[in-house]
Amino acid sequence: MIRVPGILAAALVLLTACDNAAEQGHAMGMPPPPMVKIVEVQPATTPLPILFAGRITGLREIEVRARVGGILLERTYREGAVVNAGDVLFKLDPEPYRIALDRAKAQLVSAQAVLTQTKGDWERVAKLFGQRNVSARERDKARADYNSAQADVAAAMAEVEQAEVNLGYTTVTAPIGGTTGVSSQSEGSLVGTTVETSLLTRITQVDPVYVNFFSSGDETTTLRAKLDSGRVKMVSGDALNVQVTLDNGKPYGHVGRLDFTDNVIDQTTGTVRLRATVPNPDHQLLPGQFVRVLLDGLVIPGAMVIPQRAVLQTPQGAIVYLVGADNVAEARPIALGEAVDAGWVVTNGLKPGDKVITDGIIKVHPGAPVALAPPPAAEPKP
Repeated sequence: MIRVPGILAAALVLLTACDNAAEQGHAMGMPPPPMVKIVEVQPATTPLPILFAGRITGLREIEVRARVGGILLERTYREGAVVNAGDVLFKLDPEPYRIALDRAKAQLVSAQAVLTQTKGDWERVAKLFGQRNVSARERDKARADYNSAQADVAAAMAEVEQAEVNLGYTTVTAPIGGTTGVSSQSEGSLVGTTVETSLLTRITQVDPVYVNFFSSGDETTTLRAKLDSGRVKMVSGDALNVQVTLDNGKPYGHVGRLDFTDNVIDQTTGTVRLRATVPNPDHQLLPGQFVRVLLDGLVIPGAMVIPQRAVLQTPQGAIVYLVGADNVAEARPIALGEAVDAGWVVTNGLKPGDKVITDGIIKVHPGAPVALAPPPAAEPKP
């Protein structure tokens, strides 16, 4: 007969009892602890992206108008094409203005001839007056005639300059570079100089472009308060970047900069206007286009972030399940802050090192044990 030492015999008895208890629990239908996944909460600097709906506008949009009236002879650009400042866009009939210039030049020559004559008269009369051979009245008249002739020459020169300017206005050039619009007048039309008859086309500067978007007054006030308190900080310290997503969902390849924030709230909409300047070298962005605007460059220092799927909403507020001592589940009420890419910022209710259950929550009960899923295996290095 083989004798078993006392300690070994006790161990065998305990193991037998445990096996019997497990068999009894399994026989009674008690499920094993649910398998869960966790995330260990640690404070970290977290980006705070803010999304808006925006609309593209041209950096500048100007009206090209005729400065003089006349028959429109030619449109020299293709509608919708990109032009540079100084490019010729329209040509008006120059003949009436060329004739006016010739007439002004002839009047100048005539005025200069009169000036030459009156100057000679004035010099002779002045000499004779010094010899006391003419009266003071004759001297004054000669001097007045000479002064009048000088004024006539100046006026004639101004008429020549005006005629030259008007003749130059018959060639209409682009005041800025940009994309041209549809022509408002066709060749052969009589163009005027009034508001109704002088418009020829429009030019929109589209590189860069503006992106206009709006924030509610409450959002703007709250964000400024967070910046003032230090809860939210700017990465660069002086400006924010803007990421644009096109209306088809594709990201735009150039980064813009926020350059304007209005200092008043619109009384009609209750919003604050913001504007960013975005490069547009390929003219991919078009004025009037709707886009999504992501305000980038804000961070929350020391934020504790948990995945959104870890949060449960109850009538009493938001809660999470933690894994406590002995792998027992614990319900914990929390206060939620901002939504970020990684989930929710928790402002109250958690401390560094807390183990928050993220997956398998549906089977978890407060005070019940849970089993931790093994961490994912590391991928083999290539």
